[in-house]
Amino acid sequence: IEDLVEVLAGIGSDAAGVTFDYGHANTFCGEEPEYIDRFLDVLGPTIEYVHLHYNGAHRAGFAETVDPRRFEYFDQHLALTRVPDDERKRFADHLASIVRRTPVGRSRLVGLELPQRRVFNVKTILPQGATPEEQVDSVHILRSMLAEIDGEAGSTTG
Repeated sequence: IEDLVEVLAGIGSDAAGVTFDYGHANTFCGEEPEYIDRFLDVLGPTIEYVHLHYNGAHRAGFAETVDPRRFEYFDQHLALTRVPDDERKRFADHLASIVRRTPVGRSRLVGLELPQRRVFNVKTILPQGATPEEQVDSVHILRSMLAEIDGEAGSTTG
C-alpha cells in the first residue's frame, strides 16, 4: 500500500490511477480481511479499475499443503462460481466496499480475470482455470451482485 502511495506521489498527476486486483489482495491478506479495507481507506479514491476473481490461497492450511514454487496454485483466478459458501458474504461485502468507496462505483470498470484452463483445448495455462461455462456464469453472478449493491444504495438514499 505504502509503495503505491509513493509511486503515485512520484508521478504527481491526477491522471494516474490504480488497478485493484481483488484476487491478489485476497490471497496475500491471509486471515486479515481488514487489509482490503485498509487498502480502500488509503487508495480508494485512486482505484480506477478492478480485476475480479477469487483465490482460495488465503484459507487456513493451504500454504502448508501446496509447493510454494508452484505459484499458479496460489494465484488461482477461480471463477465466481467457485467462491466457497462460507466465503460468499465476505466476497460480496468486499465487492460492495469497492463499489461504494472507489471511482469503480461510477465507471463499473470491473474485469473478470478468468483465464481458461486450456488454450485451444491443447495447452494448459492455469490448472484451476475457468471453463467457458464458468466464465459466463461468473458474468451473471457479478451482474446480480452489482444489482444488489445498487439496490441497497438506492434503499438507503430513497
